[in-house]
Amino acid sequence: MTSRSYTIDLRKTSKRRINTKTLEQQIAYVRERILSAGRDKRGWNVENTKIDQVYDVTHADLSVIHECKLTIKCTPRVARKAYDTEFANIVEIVRNAIKISKWTIDKIDGGEPTQRDIIEADPFLASNYVAVNIPSTWRDVFSHLYERDAQIEIIHDAIEIAIESEWKHRFHVLLYGDPGCGKSDICINVKEMVGPESVLEFDATATTSAGAIRELSDRADEGLPRILLVEEIEKADENSLRWLLGLLDIRGNIRKLTYRGRTQRDTKMLCIATVNDISIFRKMMSGALASRFSHQLYCPRPDRGLLEKILQREVSGVDGNEGWIVPTLDYLDRHGITDPRKAMAICLTGRDRLLTGEFQDQMDKTIEPSTKIIDIKRFAS
Repeated sequence: MTSRSYTIDLRKTSKRRINTKTLEQQIAYVRERILSAGRDKRGWNVENTKIDQVYDVTHADLSVIHECKLTIKCTPRVARKAYDTEFANIVEIVRNAIKISKWTIDKIDGGEPTQRDIIEADPFLASNYVAVNIPSTWRDVFSHLYERDAQIEIIHDAIEIAIESEWKHRFHVLLYGDPGCGKSDICINVKEMVGPESVLEFDATATTSAGAIRELSDRADEGLPRILLVEEIEKADENSLRWLLGLLDIRGNIRKLTYRGRTQRDTKMLCIATVNDISIFRKMMSGALASRFSHQLYCPRPDRGLLEKILQREVSGVDGNEGWIVPTLDYLDRHGITDPRKAMAICLTGRDRLLTGEFQDQMDKTIEPSTKIIDIKRFAS
């Protein structure tokens, strides 16, 4: 089982020794923040914390230096590729958690922290965001997806320019096309590419405006993700999506009216959304929502050649017989089926019965008569 281990050295100075119990409570809080949001379930753990207090003899006032070494290890059940990205997010979480108790990050893995680690940002704005890092091996995450290189490259470049511009340039991305064209698969792997800490996911059909704002406010306290994924955005009620207009705007904020007055929270996030019916989406809010998406990328349904590649991958994954593939493709052609999910279901369920035609006959008996497509060749014969 692959695992990775990291260290973060914390340091702070005071004019007197601090009660050991107080220091332990402060570090316990930091540990709690590290393991929050499901990181413990993803294999992260703080294995060791050592606190030392020594006098700084270089100063006349003999101030006390407090030091703590955090040993942070990830041992997941299933190996993954985003350890460094997830640890970079943990560094940001630690930096936010230690401000109240006035610790600072002294070293990361024994070396001096980068300028990004030690920069003092506005506590309400940039400091409350989770860091986003794109690993050099990011293409490996998408290697199982076929003929979606253009869409994937554009999404990568949109995230990259957002990072380089410190999130000033956020060119939101819309993926649209019929169900089964790979939109959700791309989103799932974007999350894998940047790490789950950097992503906030909303199912548009199950998210209210109040619920979204509450979630964003809660997450902002421990570090707001920079990437927002919204699935099936056109299926939501328009009123439940109005909060998105402010978030997707160049100003990047959301507003809420409370009994205390109007409040505003900085939410400079990059949104990647999926849509099945683009015509419905472009009419929502008189086109205002669609206008926020600079990139509107079409994902076509796969043709026979692409379906063959997908089935080869899936059959290989179960150590199956490649002979199942051609009869599956022929059946799909005969019935006008282009959904890869349906293709996989037929191929991996029918198996050897596809070779005799038995499974195809069984499938035909389950089709509603009014929806059947006549096989011209069979009819002619």
